[in-house]
Amino acid sequence: MPHKLPVGKSTQYGIGCIAQRPALAQMVGQIASDWNYFERVLAEMYARLMGRMYIADRLPPGTLVSHPVALQIFEEIESFRGRQSLLNALIKWAFIRCPDDFKAYEDATAQPIKVAYFARNRVVHGLWGTCDGYPDALILHPIFGHRLVWKASDFAEEAKKIREALVGFGQATAKIEQFIRGDVASPCSQYVGGD
Repeated sequence: MPHKLPVGKSTQYGIGCIAQRPALAQMVGQIASDWNYFERVLAEMYARLMGRMYIADRLPPGTLVSHPVALQIFEEIESFRGRQSLLNALIKWAFIRCPDDFKAYEDATAQPIKVAYFARNRVVHGLWGTCDGYPDALILHPIFGHRLVWKASDFAEEAKKIREALVGFGQATAKIEQFIRGDVASPCSQYVGGD
């Protein structure tokens, strides 16, 4: 867990500053990349679910299709909360006949996604600097509050939160995935294929 930088310690901030700690700079970049991957998974879920609900019934059975406008809609919404609300509204619509399943999805994903979102924000939007007294750390300089010393283990913990949200989302949307693939007639129905 990050700890407070002792009062009186000198720090350096500025463009390119974190390049002095390449391993930690790489971890910052990895967290940004992991989050972008997670958002792409959400966007693709939205597009494939819209495709299944509004286009697939006009195509041969088992055809996987993404709605051609869905990714454009998702991309136009700049805030993550807006994107999450859009996807949740579509998933809720898919679960219209089984609201308990939607509630289970929401219960399983809301908190882990929120935790991952804030972890990503802390790292990606943080003002990072260095301190000669901590050659194995980066210093987070928040607008309000104490400067914090972040070591590799702290960045690894934030990255873990994003991965956990991704895994949890995948598990919570298993019924939706079956519906998208055409394994079930609706996310509320039982398996319709053979043994």
